[in-house]
Amino acid sequence: MKIFFLMLSVYIIACASNIPKVQYKGNLSLTDSLSTIAVLDFEYNGQFLTKKIAKTAADILSEDLFVKNRINIIDRSMVNEYLDRYKSTKREKFSKTDFQNIGNELNATYLILGTIQSYGSIEEYHESHTNKINVTIRIISTATAEVVGIIKHSGKSKRTMDELIRKVIEEMAFYMI
Repeated sequence: MKIFFLMLSVYIIACASNIPKVQYKGNLSLTDSLSTIAVLDFEYNGQFLTKKIAKTAADILSEDLFVKNRINIIDRSMVNEYLDRYKSTKREKFSKTDFQNIGNELNATYLILGTIQSYGSIEEYHESHTNKINVTIRIISTATAEVVGIIKHSGKSKRTMDELIRKVIEEMAFYMI
């Protein structure tokens, strides 16, 4: 019952103030001392986005979850090393078995996958000098390969794309407790 009221409060505040909308399915606690999370590189799509920006977004999320929220995070270099070996033998998209194998190999309870999409045309950007992005973060249970949490957030700003993504990811990490 406590969790219901907590989630209801977060939802009401999110609707009222345009902060990330947090939707969790089930009884998820990322701050449980037994939970360990691996953050995978973000996927990206759209103008002004690069692989480097997507990797940086995953790094920022890992750092913020560990430092600010005290969540157990698997070091990104270990995650990247494993994924480099894994991708050389597998396809790009993950199956249920893949999620479970990754979780077992990295000793991760949850995997975090993210997507960054920029929208708007180059012409719009030149007129307004405004970057616009949507970020979606999915939390996957490695035991069941089910999505147990989703966070979505949009942002637009005259900041650089790097600065905007940093701001959005930091805001999202704050609500992932």
